[in-house]
Amino acid sequence: MRTKKKMDYRFPHYTEDDLRTLDHEALVWAYCLLQDRFEHLRDYDLPNLEEKYRIRLVKQFGRSTEKSSALTGHSQEAEKEKKNDAPQKKDKVQKEHPVRHAGCTDKVKKNLTVVDEQIELTPEELEKIIAAVRHTGKMKAGSLMTPDILAEIVNDRCVLQLPMNRIAQDFSRNGFPLTRQAMARWCIDIGFRYIEPLIFRMLGLLKEQKYLHADETFLTVGHTPSGERQECRQWVFRTSSLLDAPQIIVFWFDETRSTDVLRELFGDTEGLVIICDAYISYQTFAKEKGDTTIANCYTHARRNFTDIIKAIPGFKNLTEEEQNEILSCRIVRMIDHIFKLERELKDLDAESRLTMRQEKAVPMVDELFDFLRSLPDSDFDKSSKLYEAVNYMKNQEDRFRVFLRDGSVPVHNSSCEQAIFPLSLERNNWKCIDSIDGAITLGYYYSLTETAKANGAVPLYYLKYLFERLPALFEASGGKPAPESFDVFIPWSEDYRSYERKAIDDLSETLKQWKPAS
Repeated sequence: MRTKKKMDYRFPHYTEDDLRTLDHEALVWAYCLLQDRFEHLRDYDLPNLEEKYRIRLVKQFGRSTEKSSALTGHSQEAEKEKKNDAPQKKDKVQKEHPVRHAGCTDKVKKNLTVVDEQIELTPEELEKIIAAVRHTGKMKAGSLMTPDILAEIVNDRCVLQLPMNRIAQDFSRNGFPLTRQAMARWCIDIGFRYIEPLIFRMLGLLKEQKYLHADETFLTVGHTPSGERQECRQWVFRTSSLLDAPQIIVFWFDETRSTDVLRELFGDTEGLVIICDAYISYQTFAKEKGDTTIANCYTHARRNFTDIIKAIPGFKNLTEEEQNEILSCRIVRMIDHIFKLERELKDLDAESRLTMRQEKAVPMVDELFDFLRSLPDSDFDKSSKLYEAVNYMKNQEDRFRVFLRDGSVPVHNSSCEQAIFPLSLERNNWKCIDSIDGAITLGYYYSLTETAKANGAVPLYYLKYLFERLPALFEASGGKPAPESFDVFIPWSEDYRSYERKAIDDLSETLKQWKPAS
């Protein structure tokens, strides 16, 4: 590997007349200086620019997976963890939607208080129901909104990643004109009225678990207090993937990536272990708290090297021996050996996992960092991506070793990235969200759907369950339910599980009676 030359770019400016007056020795000096400058541009500056350009092209137009021919037998860790949720096929909606008039006798009407017209969503059709209904537990007085419709809207948006205008078009095609603005108002209103207290309860339960993943992604908001479009942040916090506990995922919107977010949410929590990247806010928070531990993610570190590999022209055509000569490839393979071991230890309890890590993982990590430390800075151009990737790991070595001291600490943050992925897909569909309130409640709904999926619940049924029963809880408590009263509304509660089982059984019975048209 070539050593970078120290260059002085202060090259004097000569006119043609100046050059004619220079003596032979001065001309030789000027020529040699100019030649050194061109060699530096050719050997260092230009290759670095080309590498950064290729990496940018790969990120923008290439495959998003980190698999490559360099990783034979060692697939990227995030790819190995299968999601619990499988894509659900939507039932076809009939073109004709009958109007059903639910009859009520005079005797029945005397026991009812309010008469409304509502739309009920069923798997086969939209039915218009004109019926007398009790006011008790209703989501929103004087509105066509029902638990079925709102659950379908949120499911379409947060599970299927459909933008609001496409959801509105789908309702319109099925005979129910519904504007994007109306749906947004419903989601924001119900989000703040009923869902926000549930999210606070979920956050409290998450803090009790002590071990959590953390990550964040950008979110563009069209209307902010400044009056201009602004790039904000959607933070995501998740239960450690190695804990034998229900998975809780909380999305939290904020306008910034500052440490204030961590102070607000976890400032009163002692003994936290946060699995994350090396972003400065986490480190600042841990330093302020004193009792908080930061564990760095190997997937983030690995990605820096795979980006370099994918930008190497003709890399796939190289032999295994030729690939081993590439520094980035050797480092990726070392990390992959650690990932392979972690997959083998995944089902062990924390104590047994720690014992095996001490026996097998410690030598692997020692070998990795011994190799990184053996690479002197003088071997790198300090503006290169490889220099950044190597020093990222060398400077964070202690945080990369935390998992060797605690069997409950995962080696990577992939589960948190997986929770963010659906939001990233939806973000590509609408590019910008209208308001701060919309961004906040969007995070609330993603907290519900991702937590449901992580615990094996069906998001659509879970949303219906919440929208049907939360209004009654608030009404019974005078609008101020105790935090513990929300425990029956988490997706692993027995109350919800019974509700879901009954819903699935009812659907099965309906499908048994359904006969396709000949």
